[in-house]
Formats: sequence, structure tokens, C-alpha cells
Amino acid sequence: ASFIKFCFLFPHTCTMDFRYIVPTMIIGALAIGDMIDDLEKKNTVLSRRIITIVLGIVFLFLLFGCWTYLKISLV
Repeated sequence: ASFIKFCFLFPHTCTMDFRYIVPTMIIGALAIGDMIDDLEKKNTVLSRRIITIVLGIVFLFLLFGCWTYLKISLV
């Protein structure tokens, strides 16, 4: 979230700044996958709801990422 905020606050800053966030995105993706795997093993109503919410947030992130790049390519 802070990186996305940074991108909108400073849209003309050097794109090389992205290289600093990539490792955290990879680690974050692995952590989310590990959390979902642990929650699936519990198989409770609460864990299924948490998984649904997390996957919904991930889907929205992907959707808005695609929208952003499509919007840039059409400009």
C-alpha cells in the first residue's frame, strides 16, 4: 500500500525505485501463500472467511494493476 501511495504521489520519479520494492513483494506473496495454506489446514468457518477476504484483496490488487497498465498504454 505504501508503494502504491508513493507511485501516485511521485509519478515522475525514476522508475528504478521499483527495484527496491520487488523483494518485499516476493516475500509478501510467499507469506500470503503460507498463511492461506495454514488456514486451509484449520478448515473452520473463520479461516474460510479470512481466506476469501485475502484472496479478494489479492484479486483486486491484480485487477487494479492490470487497469493501471492498460490505462498507461492507452495514453
